[in-house]
Amino acid sequence: ELFLRAGVPVPRADYATVELNGRHLGLYVLVEGWDKRFLKRHFKDNQGNLYDPPQGYDIHRVLPVSSGANPDDQSELQALAAAAAEPDPARRLSRLEQTLDLDRFLSLLALDVLLWNWDGYAMNLNNYRVFHDRAAGRVVLMPHGLDQLFWNPEGPIVLSGPGRLSGAVLDTAEGRSRYLQRLARLRTELFDSDALRRRVQELADRLRPTVR
Repeated sequence: ELFLRAGVPVPRADYATVELNGRHLGLYVLVEGWDKRFLKRHFKDNQGNLYDPPQGYDIHRVLPVSSGANPDDQSELQALAAAAAEPDPARRLSRLEQTLDLDRFLSLLALDVLLWNWDGYAMNLNNYRVFHDRAAGRVVLMPHGLDQLFWNPEGPIVLSGPGRLSGAVLDTAEGRSRYLQRLARLRTELFDSDALRRRVQELADRLRPTVR
């Protein structure tokens, strides 16, 4: 819910109780699939390549394609990797803005830190998806598998993780400044402790009768 409120596409999730032949199987997490219906809700053109990177794979690698009209053409990833490797910091950020949805990426980085999503892109090159938004001509990174959160409330707000895109942005003065501004805005707008506690309580109240 927080990622969606920040404008970062992510599958919807809810809870479900399951019975089979009259036997109660318990409580399950119900997560929307990464399919063309999901892509159509968030993008004008849902025919771009949707990549499912294995753990440890960054955007400079050849990535598995789970959906897309032209899976053998990964030129948008090659252009993004080249932009991230640009040695001139000023030119690098300009090139990144031409190939990467930088606005959403800044929100992704900021929320990875605020949620301490240590098993995501920013900290562990894991649990993320990559989509080529052909209508905008940019690559979008999205979180996946959000199940390792809130471990370190005292963690640093600027990370030195393994992601090439993270380093490419944060190693520039303008990129770092824009990231810190985004983190401060999301901290103010989304992380109202009373509102978060109320939401957790709402979910707990819904789930309590189903737990046996």
